[in-house]
Amino acid sequence: MEPQNYSKYILNKIKKGDIVTLNPGQYVIFVFGGVGMTARALGKTTSAVSRWKEKGRFIPSSVQKKILEISGRNKLGITSDDLIFGRNVKNLIK
Repeated sequence: MEPQNYSKYILNKIKKGDIVTLNPGQYVIFVFGGVGMTARALGKTTSAVSRWKEKGRFIPSSVQKKILEISGRNKLGITSDDLIFGRNVKNLIK
C-alpha cells in the first residue's frame, strides 16, 4: 500500500539529522509529494510512477523533460543530475 504522503513516509524512516540516498524515481516522488500527485502532474498511471521507486529502475527519458519543465515552473529544484543520479536527503524534521 502506498503512503499518501511519500515525503513524510521517507522522513519518518530516518532519524533527525540522518541522510538517506534516494534514487531518481524516489527523489521525484518525494519532491512531488507522493506517487498519486506525481502521476497526476505528469499524466501517468500510479502503477507506472510507482515502478520508478524500485532499485535499478529509471525514469523514462520521455518523461524527464516534463519533470524538469514542471520543476522549473513550480520552483521544485529538481535538476537533470537528480534525474540521473538521485539525491541525498537530510531529515531536518522530528
